[in-house]
Amino acid sequence: MPPNSEVTNRRSRRLQEQDAASAPASTKKLKKIRLAELSQHEVCIDGLVYDIREFGKVHPGGDQVLLFGGNDVTAQYKMIHHGHSSNPQHYLSKMALVGEVTDFSCEYKFDTPFEQEIKREVFKIVKRGREFGTPGYLLRAAFYVGLMAFAQLTWVASGSSPLRAVLLGCAGALIGLNVQHDANHGAASKRPWVNEVLGYGADMIGGSKYNWIQQHWTHHAYQAFFFLPLLSFYWLSSVFNTQVLDLNQRGSAQIMDWSNDYTKRRIPVSLLLRALYIGMNIVNPFFHHSPATALYHIWIMSTVESLFLSGLFSLSHNFEGADRYPVDHFEKTGEQVCWMKAQVSPSASEAAYQDLFPRMSSAYYPYIAPTVRRICEKHGVRYAWYPWIHQNFIATVTYMHNSGTGGHWELDPLSGK
Repeated sequence: MPPNSEVTNRRSRRLQEQDAASAPASTKKLKKIRLAELSQHEVCIDGLVYDIREFGKVHPGGDQVLLFGGNDVTAQYKMIHHGHSSNPQHYLSKMALVGEVTDFSCEYKFDTPFEQEIKREVFKIVKRGREFGTPGYLLRAAFYVGLMAFAQLTWVASGSSPLRAVLLGCAGALIGLNVQHDANHGAASKRPWVNEVLGYGADMIGGSKYNWIQQHWTHHAYQAFFFLPLLSFYWLSSVFNTQVLDLNQRGSAQIMDWSNDYTKRRIPVSLLLRALYIGMNIVNPFFHHSPATALYHIWIMSTVESLFLSGLFSLSHNFEGADRYPVDHFEKTGEQVCWMKAQVSPSASEAAYQDLFPRMSSAYYPYIAPTVRRICEKHGVRYAWYPWIHQNFIATVTYMHNSGTGGHWELDPLSGK
């Protein structure tokens, strides 16, 4: 054997492995599987399968990406990575390409002229990489967190009262609408740990961080299929929701599979936070008051939070003229529909911005609003804009009335025919 031949052979094998790893997809032998055969460490994007085990360690948004393992995440991926169309390999090359999905299909098309223009113009206003919480937003978030801490402390230490119930309900709604919302969108901060911590605000108001992410990230990706009606008892249905037991949000289960190890490892902390919430806000009042008085205070707190939090959300997605099923064209003709147009038509006012740019802090919505309206008008995209909340409220009541009486139905169910 020539001198140093073993060293040379090892170096040659190492170079071959490196060349194989960097080879284009067309030269690799990729496994072919069906979508249902994805493992919990794999995701599908545009029909290709990527292993995300190692990627979770270096993902700029944190290891939360592992939550989506085992699913087709084409819509979610492109919803978050707006730079994909201009430089796809910048993002995809960081994941290990391992296969192809043989039964992949998508009702949406991306990178349309409408999408290109709206992204180009919006990112002239909000520079890429700076779309996270502004100093003003973070100051406001700190105030809401402080208000929540004060309301919670007085409720527990001094006992509940009608005034404290209103304060706690309002503080919880502000956490839900602002702090945990932006955090669980990954938009509060560029630092993943900040979003991670603030995201648990969902648990501190009676919800669940991971159930919320499962529902809302699916809701934003598939706007056509997910919208929330007005829930007068939103608090009640949230606090006593058994889905926290396995962190499997049933509303999105028809599209997404959440039964992976990442999710299962988050169950204990979710259960602990739920028990803490119930102890502080439901059990504690009974130590200070009679059962009737305690229930009365809990009812005030829960009603204030429910109407404040879910009421505003309902206004943004239930209004006269809302396109409840924007992929109808795809089902009838097989022609894909523009994903961005499908996000705008079922949303009103500022809700459209979080559907178009879910990883942009809500602090920027007022600044991009005129641009979004202008481009929608230019492309003939229907966009409901209500300058005043009472206008939105009237449109929502009208919509709900017509839905309840069958006014929106294609059939005539009340005719008796």
